[in-house]
This record gives sequence, structure tokens and C-alpha cells, in this order.
Amino acid sequence: MLLFYTELQMKKLQIDRFPFRRHSASWLMLDLDIDSFMEADQSINNPFIDLFKLHSWSERELVIYLVENHHTADGYRSQRVMELLQQNGIAVAMEDAGVRWGMFSLSAFLDASIIKFNGMELQRLNVSAAEATVDWLVSAARRIGVQTNMSGVSDCQQFEWAKRLGVDCVQGRLFDRQNVAIH
Repeated sequence: MLLFYTELQMKKLQIDRFPFRRHSASWLMLDLDIDSFMEADQSINNPFIDLFKLHSWSERELVIYLVENHHTADGYRSQRVMELLQQNGIAVAMEDAGVRWGMFSLSAFLDASIIKFNGMELQRLNVSAAEATVDWLVSAARRIGVQTNMSGVSDCQQFEWAKRLGVDCVQGRLFDRQNVAIH
């Protein structure tokens, strides 16, 4: 129960301190620990849903990232969390698609509002494999109508790489870990 309480209080604090509509900040992305969510309640009566609904005035003002899956059972639980959040009008993003410790779920990919992948992990691959992977993720996201976000962007070269490959948003040390839309 301590995990649930700590996570809920942290989300309240993050939402309260986010400068909505100031400094061109129009949407907040929050990571959500599946264990904390499931510990609270596995129905629409979950306190996280109440909190997120209270601060989700439009589909793009609050986006919830499900923290990566490490076990097969987490995939099923992630899908349940996605269903509950989406039934309540809360946008959900798939976190770190394709990292070696994660797990790719086609249903989560198809249901997400944003597909986020780790640019640092991808750049550890050979150049052609990394570019083919990003090209596939971006192309698939376009076809199903969702945005892409590349995390781990720490220098101008990585930013230009993401831009060249058609990624929608980036985040990382180069931008003080904030999300930046690529135009």
C-alpha cells in the first residue's frame, strides 16, 4: 500500500507543479507504475483515474506513459490499465518500445496515443538497423494515427537524426528532459 500511496502523491505533486499553458507547455506526460495502479483498484473506481480525469481537460493535455514491462504478466496488466484509462478519456502512451528489457505488445502499440522509444538504445545498434527500426516505428505510428517520441536525445546530432527520420517529439538532456515537438 505504501507504493500506491507514494505514487499517487507523486502524481498529484507533478500535476500541481506543471506550468500548463505557460512557456508553451500545453501537455504533461506522466510515467505510471503498473504495480501502484493495480494495488489501488482494478476497476474504474481507481484513485489514479479520478486524479487523471480531473486534470485531463482534453485528450492531449495529460498523457500517461505505462512504465516498461519486464514479465509476461505485466503485458496483460498493462493492457488492463490502458483499457481503464482510455475508457475514462485519458490518453495513454507506450513507453520505450523496442528496448531489450521491455516487451513489445501489438495490442498496446495499436491502442496507444503516443509511441515512445529510446534513442540511446537504438543508437547502440548498427546504423542501418537503428534507422530501419525508427523508420518502421514512425511509419507504423503514422498509419495508425499516433505520435512518436524519442527519449534519450542528448546532443544536436541525435536531435538531427530524429528529425531526419520523422520523429514527432524528442526529449532528453539536450532539452532538460522536456518534450520538444519537431517541426
